[in-house]
Parts: sequence; structure tokens; C-alpha cells
Amino acid sequence: MDNSSKKETMMFVALPGTDPYAEVPKKQVKDQLDKGLLKQSALIWSQKHNSWKQARHITQLIASKLQPRPAQAPLAGTAQPRVNVQPVAAAQPKAQTVKPAAPIKVASVPKNAGAKPAASHAAPAAAAKPATPAASHDLHLEGEGAHRTPMWLKAVCAALVVIILGLMALNWYYVDHAIKANLAEDNTPFKEVPLYAHLGGFFQASNLIIHLRPTDTVTRENFLQYLSAIANATPDRPMSTRAFDVVSLSSGWSADYHMSGRNWRRLAKPDLSDDDRRAILLESVYIAGGEKLIPRSNLDASGQLALETKRWNDFVSTFVKK
Repeated sequence: MDNSSKKETMMFVALPGTDPYAEVPKKQVKDQLDKGLLKQSALIWSQKHNSWKQARHITQLIASKLQPRPAQAPLAGTAQPRVNVQPVAAAQPKAQTVKPAAPIKVASVPKNAGAKPAASHAAPAAAAKPATPAASHDLHLEGEGAHRTPMWLKAVCAALVVIILGLMALNWYYVDHAIKANLAEDNTPFKEVPLYAHLGGFFQASNLIIHLRPTDTVTRENFLQYLSAIANATPDRPMSTRAFDVVSLSSGWSADYHMSGRNWRRLAKPDLSDDDRRAILLESVYIAGGEKLIPRSNLDASGQLALETKRWNDFVSTFVKK
């Protein structure tokens, strides 16, 4: 038998004791299946499906008296019953005549053989090397393990959730709820105005951020009384009797204006006039970025007044509906 004829009739069979598979003539495979020496569950490389299939599922090997049973193919890597195989020398002369009752004789495949199997009717395509059942099983297990979340990661996520919930509860009880409760207790006309307050960064106990949304209740005429009422309702630091170091005002989620907690407390004095409150804000408020609301300039009196008017209108417009 010449080399091309051999290629056309050889099949790859996954047999126990072979590494990683045995190259067996198709006729011998069929004979051993008919005799029962090779189990119908033996894995054979299928070029049609580009995978390992049980012998019972390969049509060209099914004898008329051995009809395939309707069974699902096992997972790759299922151990097969050991078949009585005897490896022969790697270099064989011409194909030998095989006796009907003789066990399958296969050619051992060297472990360091790097060449891919030649293309044939039973072998895979030249571009793809047949994966052994054991390798497929390992890849399957590796895929399952890739979707498992480590226990330490679950513990870290659970701890972060607990910390976030704790910070939210701390901010609500000591800051947000406290301001709203004090406004309601003072019975000011602004007790129903929506606002939200929290610590700086949600855990910086020395900083306070107050979010004020423009509403119909707050106008340019009562804006200063509105800020004074909120300043009067602002509590001390959580679990402390000290004022906040910095109080920030915002109409959204980023702090727009900052002032010291001491000046914020000055704004809460009931005996102040609107002009006094405006003067406190003009001298103590900083714009986000560190610039003062009314910066020093070399402008003349009229120019300084125009700048002051513009900056003040911008400040008020942030929290009052236009």
C-alpha cells in the first residue's frame, strides 16, 4: 500500500495507553467494532464535525448488525475501557494483513512529534490539530472556573456595600435630616423647600455640602433670608459641638461656592439686615477653583461696582429661578 492509500484509510482513535491518540486503518476499526473488541463508545476524530465523536455516531463505521443506540455523547475526556492494543515499531513496512480475531495494532505517536496529522477522510483538516479528549476536558473545567467569583472578592464587595450604607445613614441622620428638622422646628417659610445636605466626600466631617434647587418659593427678594434660615438650621459637626470648617453651596452635584463655617454661622444671626448678609457673602464666598466672589482689581470705583454687581447676580441666579 502506497503512502496516499494509507492516508485515505487511516483514522485517529483515542485509546487508553496511547499518547495522545492512535492512527489505525479504518478497516481494522470496523472489524474490531463488529467483533466487540472495540467499544461503540470509543472516541474517534470526526473531520465532518471537527471534534471527537463516539464510534456509534460515525455513520461509516456502523455495521448493519450494530445499530447505534440513542444515547447522548459523553463529555470530552470520558475514560474509555482499555482495549487490548499492542504498539508496534514506528517505522513499518508495507501494510500487513490483519487476522480477523487479532487485536488492533497501532503505530505509536512520538510525544515530540510537532507535525500536524495529514489531511484525510478520517483525520482533521491540515489547519487544525485534533484536540485530545483530556485537553478538551481541561478547557471545559477552565472555562467553568473562569466564571467563579473568588470568596475574598465577594467579601470585599459586601464590606464596601456595608460601608456605603453606613455613610449614607450617617449623612442622613446627622446632616440632611437635622437641617430639615431644624427648619421645620423654626417654622420658617422655607421649611418645605427641597434641599439635600451631606458631609464633604460623604465622610469628611469638617466639610459640609448643601444642594439647593431653584424653586418658586425662593426669589431674589427673599434669597438672603433663605440662606440665613438654612445657616440657622445647620447643625454642628456629627458627634461634636464644633462648626464645620467649610460650607459649600451647590445647585447640582458639584460644589459651586464655598465659605468658612465661621462666616456661615455669622449669616445666621437674626439681628442682621439684608445689606449685612450681602456684605458677609461678598467678602467670604469663594468660587470653585479658589477665586474670591469679588476679587481685588485695579478697576476704578464704577468698574469695581459693575464687577461686583455682575458676580452677585451670577451667584443669586445659581439658586433662584430666572
